[in-house]
Parts: sequence; structure tokens; C-alpha cells
Amino acid sequence: MSDVKRFLSNVPGVGGVFLMVDNAIVQSTFEKDVNFLLRDLSLITEVLTEKYGTVQKISLSGERNLLFFYHKNMILGIEGDKSVSLPLLNIQVKIFFKETE
Repeated sequence: MSDVKRFLSNVPGVGGVFLMVDNAIVQSTFEKDVNFLLRDLSLITEVLTEKYGTVQKISLSGERNLLFFYHKNMILGIEGDKSVSLPLLNIQVKIFFKETE
């Protein structure tokens, strides 16, 4: 399985990354526990899935940006500042998920 730390070095502005597989965090660069965030994410995902079908990405913007990428049974969560290049990040995420299959 690919290492999520690659996002810290390959995408400027990324501050933290986690990978969740089958509702369990398997990799994380966050120093703090992100489980509280995952409860809320689970509820948001459930509502969006019921209303719109498949969820591929959720983006939350503020002082820091939170992006959640969905692929099969995996969720990749990325926290970054406003300098993060979204096109570069999208490419890196596609490569990451392809390598983890």
C-alpha cells in the first residue's frame, strides 16, 4: 500500500493526510485524533449518498481546506492551506488510488 506521507512532500501546502479503509484509519500524518471528524464525515457522506448516489469528493473550505476523496472502500482525507494546487492534488490522488489497488 502506498504511503500517505507522499502528499506532504509532493504537494506544497498539504498539512496532513489520513487514509481510511473499511471505516478504520490505517495511515495518518495528523498528530491529533481525527476520529471526531470522521463521525461527522460519515453522516455527511450518508446523506449525500442517499440524495445524489455515489460520492467521489467532498471539499470544505475555510482558513484551512479539507478535502475527502472516495475510492471503493477507501477515503483519503487531506488538509491543506489555500496554496494547494487542486489540479496537482487531483492527479496525485488518482495515482495514489491506482497504486493501492
